[in-house]
Amino acid sequence: MSPSATTLKSVIYSLLLHVGALILLIVSIEFAPHDVFRQPQPVSIVNAVAVDEKQVQAELDRLQEIERKKAEEEKRRQEDLQKKLTEIERKTAEAEKQRKAEEKRLAELAKQKEQEQKQREAEQKKLAEVKRQKEELEKQQKQEEERKRKEEQEKKHQEAEEALKRQLAEEQQRLDEARLRQEQGIVNEFVARIRYAIQQEFNTAGLPSGLSCILEIRMIPGGEVVEARIAKSSGNGIFDRRAEVAVNKAAPLPVPDDPRIFERMRQIRLTFAPDI
Repeated sequence: MSPSATTLKSVIYSLLLHVGALILLIVSIEFAPHDVFRQPQPVSIVNAVAVDEKQVQAELDRLQEIERKKAEEEKRRQEDLQKKLTEIERKTAEAEKQRKAEEKRLAELAKQKEQEQKQREAEQKKLAEVKRQKEELEKQQKQEEERKRKEEQEKKHQEAEEALKRQLAEEQQRLDEARLRQEQGIVNEFVARIRYAIQQEFNTAGLPSGLSCILEIRMIPGGEVVEARIAKSSGNGIFDRRAEVAVNKAAPLPVPDDPRIFERMRQIRLTFAPDI
């Protein structure tokens, strides 16, 4: 017996007892004025209780049947609900499985597309690199050809310049040599004039003949003597001192007006021999 049936039975028992007590109370009140001083007769409650017990049991059986049917109906309903829930869960699981399979398929498809895209990009990059290398190689070849062409032109130009420079240098050398010869001739001429001027001032009195010395003379423009000394002695001191004196007495010595030629004879060495 279920707890709900037991509770209901207790309630019915309690209700019937209260009803019986109430009936007895009413009956006793109705009959009290007629026999106030009569001792109350004992009431037989056993039969009433027995009758009521059968009714209560019948009612309980009826209620239990109702409860049983309700329980069976509820059980069927729960079973139906469980079946529906199980079916829904199965369909949901199947749908979830299909969804995951579809997601996996889509993910694989996306991955494949991504790989294909990467492969295309790699191929495009490779082609671009090949194109760049080809363009770079062509550029380098053109630059190399241009460099060789310029080098060839530069070489020819340098050869022409060098040939011209050699020609000019040879010509300049010839001119310089000619100019030097000319200037040296002028220098020799002025050295001879200086020697003559010194001879004119040299005192030969009392000196033996055949003596000579080498004079070193430094001058400034205009022929003024800065220094006159014996670079190589004649062996005769008097001769040497008179030669130095003669140089100073002959100053200013004859020198060229051309500064360039004068620079060549600013300091000269000459052999001085009065007998020459």
